[in-house]
Amino acid sequence: MMANLKSQQILVPMQVFIGDDAELRCTFNSNSSAIMKLIDNSKDGSVELTISDFEKPIESSEYDISQITLELKGVDFYQLQISFNPWKVGKIQFPSIKIADEILDFSPIQIMSIVEQTNTSSLKESISPLLLPNTSYKILGFIIAFVVFILLMIRIFMKRNKIHFFINSQKIKYRNKKNRTRTIKLLQKLLFQEEINDIEFAENFQQIMRRYLQIHFDYPFSNCVTSQMEGAFSIISKNLFSVEKNESFMKLVSFFVRTDYIRFSGKGICIQNERQEIIESTKKIIQVLERTDD
Repeated sequence: MMANLKSQQILVPMQVFIGDDAELRCTFNSNSSAIMKLIDNSKDGSVELTISDFEKPIESSEYDISQITLELKGVDFYQLQISFNPWKVGKIQFPSIKIADEILDFSPIQIMSIVEQTNTSSLKESISPLLLPNTSYKILGFIIAFVVFILLMIRIFMKRNKIHFFINSQKIKYRNKKNRTRTIKLLQKLLFQEEINDIEFAENFQQIMRRYLQIHFDYPFSNCVTSQMEGAFSIISKNLFSVEKNESFMKLVSFFVRTDYIRFSGKGICIQNERQEIIESTKKIIQVLERTDD
């Protein structure tokens, strides 16, 4: 039975507003040998967790998590850091996270409202300007500029859907680029972790790629077993993706089948150069999945 850890929780900065870069730091004590093994397998005394380690799916409409890191701070003393961006005012609640053989719970986090912070509920009354001599041209220029501004706002309002679509598309492009870069970096790092055994390699490979697929397709692949991935891809693509993309995804599924065998058969091991073949082929698969279909 897993134990629930007691931790001290700190939000950095102390006051966080919508869209801010924030970090939740949780320090706790544990003599768990399983947690120590996670740290021992790392090179710098820290290990990166994924959103698939949460006990429940995260509320992506309320916040976006960019990184989860577990660090050793002392003897049986650890710090978990969650880097995130909030997207709503009020309290947000992270689900409990599984750390090896123990569970860490989180307290709710309060996201501030600028209106509440400044205690402003309405616009202040304006004061009529004091006119100086010979200011007629300045006033006329201000009126013209104001009319141009109003016309511009009307035009923006009429094209708001296109503007909204453009902003969202840029956000998605940035998110996918960041996701792709991070995934390839983690795959490359995994390739050179010769100290881990084949079972650990297979498990880490699946965690990395489930996170990549979940972010890229905005679909909960962390909750999909290997046998469900092909059906999930059909739901996402609606059979409209190119043949190349479909074939690449099926090849990725075959890697999940292979790594499942290595993890759970009890006798599966990587053959010579198989780790490198899986990593290099997966990087090519990512390039295909990132392409825009014409």
